[in-house]
Amino acid sequence: MKAVAIYDFRLSERAFWRLSLTEFWLLWKRHIVAFKRMCYVGGIAGASAFNARRTEHSQHIFEPMDFVHRPAEETQHDEIVLMLREQLMDLKPEHHAWARKTMAENLTAKGLDAEEILLEVFEGLG
Repeated sequence: MKAVAIYDFRLSERAFWRLSLTEFWLLWKRHIVAFKRMCYVGGIAGASAFNARRTEHSQHIFEPMDFVHRPAEETQHDEIVLMLREQLMDLKPEHHAWARKTMAENLTAKGLDAEEILLEVFEGLG
């Protein structure tokens, strides 16, 4: 912890010893956000370079977020939300209640947090 505080956070040794554990972890969280922001900025250039070299429409189109490290659970969560939103777009609004119930059952059966996922899927639909 001391090395991180002094090297990465640029704190003096005295300032490090004055930090509470909570303050250190808040600094750590800000450090992670700054790192992800740097990866995103680099991802803009990376995505541009890769996308400029695509030769076929079927090739993957990179987004800057593809270059930002994210935990597997977070990536899985986002993929599930996108997939369910696509399915929802094919349904008429009067079928949304049935779709929500069915999705909740399927997500729960897979051991996932159905309510959290469905809040995002149905966000803005009223």
